Amino acid sequence: MGDVRDELLRAYTMGAVTTMSWHSANPITFGGYGHNMAPGSVAAVLPGGARHGQFLEWLDRVASFLDSVVDGVSGESVPIVFRPFHEHTGDWFWWCTGSPAQPTDTTPEQFVALWRMTVDYLRDSCGLHNVLYAYSPDRSRIDMSSESTCEAGYLYAYPGDEYVDVLGFDDYWDIAPADVEAERPRERHDDLITMLTVVGRLARERGKIAAATEVGSPGEFASRYVMSAEDEAALANSDTRRVLWYMPWRNDPGAAGTGAYGTPVEGSRYAADFRRFTKHPFIRMANTLPPLY
Repeated sequence: MGDVRDELLRAYTMGAVTTMSWHSANPITFGGYGHNMAPGSVAAVLPGGARHGQFLEWLDRVASFLDSVVDGVSGESVPIVFRPFHEHTGDWFWWCTGSPAQPTDTTPEQFVALWRMTVDYLRDSCGLHNVLYAYSPDRSRIDMSSESTCEAGYLYAYPGDEYVDVLGFDDYWDIAPADVEAERPRERHDDLITMLTVVGRLARERGKIAAATEVGSPGEFASRYVMSAEDEAALANSDTRRVLWYMPWRNDPGAAGTGAYGTPVEGSRYAADFRRFTKHPFIRMANTLPPLY
């Protein structure tokens, strides 16, 4: 975990937002990413479940790590945005509830209990206070027929305002390259604006931070669909403007040309577009941010 700690400290020193997700192993099978599902997993870690004690030990280790990311000058723990159970509206992680149309065996009530237990334990039992908790459903399972259905799908299994600091969403569905005709780019771009509007409005109404906690496209992050001369989703209205960051997934060396590849590299057909994106007056990269800390 030393490399992860070093990267968090590097981001903090740059003045960037530090954020972490947690892809924990399945508590029953111990299967990792891609092999993470098993019936009864959430029930097993809740109080009274067979894996409850084991899960608290995992949380002890999480707290120890998050508290160990320390500013070398002040000696204080670095602020970190933590997404413990992201994309719960899907069906690929052991904590997933699915959506109302495609549920898993985990009920919304169980997910809420899991989230609240986790926050209570990290905050109250472990004394962890340098963390902001980010809620981030997966966009692909949300009904986008209207703003009201979008809001209902977004808040499916929402843990409550007392347990959430950041209202985010993960979207590999709407931010698609403009030339992918089969993917209905115009409709998906409109859906992106609806998603940004709903999340921004809810954040405004509830006193939360709004963020696009993971974004991507088939191949690479298509920056033109967030910010371009023709279609500026981020600037569509006062609520979309509230979304403070867009986090592309990491650029794994083996992921070039796949859906897991995050931002364009030199030679990509999106490279020039991404450079324009970084220079847009509404966009702030780490080297142009005002002091955050």
